[in-house]
Amino acid sequence: PVRASNVALRIEAPLLTADRADLEVEADPYRTRAAVRFDADAMRVLAPGTNDVGELVLGPAGRILGRVLVEGRPVAGAVVSTRSPLPSIPWRRAPSGEDGRFALAHVDPATTELQTDGEGLVESSMTVFVLPGRDADVGDVVLARATSIAGVVVDQDGAPCAGVRIEARSAKTDVSESG
Repeated sequence: PVRASNVALRIEAPLLTADRADLEVEADPYRTRAAVRFDADAMRVLAPGTNDVGELVLGPAGRILGRVLVEGRPVAGAVVSTRSPLPSIPWRRAPSGEDGRFALAHVDPATTELQTDGEGLVESSMTVFVLPGRDADVGDVVLARATSIAGVVVDQDGAPCAGVRIEARSAKTDVSESG
């Protein structure tokens, strides 16, 4: 168990305008969440012994590790994030380093969707099962370069047209631009 003495949580004033505050506590590699309800008629000043949330038990979180590649080369600055089907589980996000490697820490033990994206690259997603206190190494996440279409829309006399809507469709995505 993780034990600490004289630990205090500070809740900033903007959160105190509601009757509820959501707390997240992380102490690597542990995490927990709690919802705190305030008495609507009580003063919003927190002092020792008031609005006590009780004991928060930190459970072991997991990590997701991997490396982002394009054409066999590491990708720096790709955005890797988690997305859980449960709205109560927060997203985790981290950039890939110069060597393409990433580590998402404090990931709740659950099945989560891992999304990887970068400028000029096609987004990738996969399902990852994270175990408490363990690393889920997804290995290499291989992205493809996005295809771009360039050109000028002209009228029957060859003059450029403004305000034309262009749509590109594929089996997975629809992209539209106006200009």
